[in-house]
Order: sequence, then structure tokens, then C-alpha cells
Amino acid sequence: MRKRIGYISQSLYEKLTPADTVWEVVATGEFGFLRFYEEIPAGVQERALRMLESFKLRHLAFQPLVTLSQGERKKVMLARSLMTKPSILIMDEPCSGLDLYEREKLLEQINELSGQQMTVIYVTHHIEEIMPMFTHLLLIDQGRIIASGKKEDVLTEENLHKAYQVPVKLEWFGDRPWIKVL
Repeated sequence: MRKRIGYISQSLYEKLTPADTVWEVVATGEFGFLRFYEEIPAGVQERALRMLESFKLRHLAFQPLVTLSQGERKKVMLARSLMTKPSILIMDEPCSGLDLYEREKLLEQINELSGQQMTVIYVTHHIEEIMPMFTHLLLIDQGRIIASGKKEDVLTEENLHKAYQVPVKLEWFGDRPWIKVL
């Protein structure tokens, strides 16, 4: 079952070994391991290198994970999570800690996943991270469901006010929601 679920979170990243090379970290996704304790099969290494190539990170393959920028680390984690072509991808705050430029680059790559046969669960506190690929939402406050359903029905000023306890103005641009606090 572990191979059918891709997962990205800061807590998972913190369990990885920072001294491992980038390609090894990506390769661990093939088996759902956090670390290898034996020789990695050549086919898995080749697949990890191809995955890094697809994220334009091939040039970092043999560097230790610890030497990467925050944005590069996030992309490595995404590449790792996709190694097994999972049925479900769960992303818990994947853009946390990124500046605007790096966030938008990562969101663009995440949005490109919409063409794959995969269910994506994306957890965020930031409404503007809801990309066009997402069709349905669950809005929760303190463990209580505020609304669920199609994103246009869930993302209303009234529902957002309930969730954030501040009055907001909601605007849509490029099939993405943006809010302003009033």
C-alpha cells in the first residue's frame, strides 16, 4: 500500500538523512524507505536521475541534500513522492517556507500533475495556492467542516469569513482564488 501513496511534508523531510545525495533521497521513494542500507539497484538509480531531470534538478543529483535551497528541497520531495507513480499524492503544506517566486514555480509543477491518473490531496492555509487542477475542496476550522464540494461553491466570502474569522474580499484570477482582508 505504501507504494501507492506519495507523501510530502516537512516532518517527512526532517526524517531524511541530510548527508545523502539528492538522487539517493529520490530513489528512496521507489520503496517508501527513508534511507537505504544496501546497494541501490541500477534501475532505481536511473529512474531517480530521470525524475530529477524532469524537475530540472539533474545537475544536483550527486550533491548532499543539505546543500540545496528550500525550493530545491521541495522539488526533490515532490520527485521522491512520484517515483512509484502513486494513485494518491498527499501534500501537507508543500509551499511552506518558500518565497513568492519559488512558491509559484513549485505550484506550476504541481498543477502539471493534473494530466496524471492520480488523486491529489493538498493541505494548505493559503487560499492562493489552490491551483486550477483542484476541483473540490474541504474547508475546515478547528476540526469542524465549514463547507465541502466544488471549489466555486466552497470558496465564498461567507465561508472564508467563518474559517478565518476576518472579513475578506474574494477574487478569482486565472482560475485561482485570491483574498484580501478588509
